[in-house]
Amino acid sequence: MEQTRIQLAVQGDALECKETGSNRAWSCPVSNIVLIAEYTTNEGPWCDDYFLIFWTFEEGRLFRAQVTCSADGTDQTEKDLTRLLQSQIDLKLTGSTDWESRIMWPSELAGNPYFTFVEARPKNWRERLSGLLWGPAKLYFASDEVCGFLRKYNPEFKRRP
Repeated sequence: MEQTRIQLAVQGDALECKETGSNRAWSCPVSNIVLIAEYTTNEGPWCDDYFLIFWTFEEGRLFRAQVTCSADGTDQTEKDLTRLLQSQIDLKLTGSTDWESRIMWPSELAGNPYFTFVEARPKNWRERLSGLLWGPAKLYFASDEVCGFLRKYNPEFKRRP
């Protein structure tokens, strides 16, 4: 049985994400990307805990795409985006084992937090036990700065996890 792998790549002028052995994929023109961010969780090493988020503005609408940083081609994609966007795109949360986030691009927002993290209050004994064993669960929302930036493209943009 072939293991499903995710591949991220710049093909021509488009950013593409494909899942091997599947028709599932997304693609967007690099010129339509308006924001790139990275974030980590405390859920590794047994599952993916490091992700990239891409916001695009296409046909008058904002679209959000996400991919794990363990996708094949991530390092080359980082280099290709640096070249195409003419701005340094660096993965800086590589070693994080906790909840962190960072805007990577556009340069005027780079380095600022992408998410606002809030500790989730446990609702029952299972959640309390899980919090004791694995650390507190977190709720996360796009930061006020991210929301304000995305409202430039869509005034109706609403904060969501």
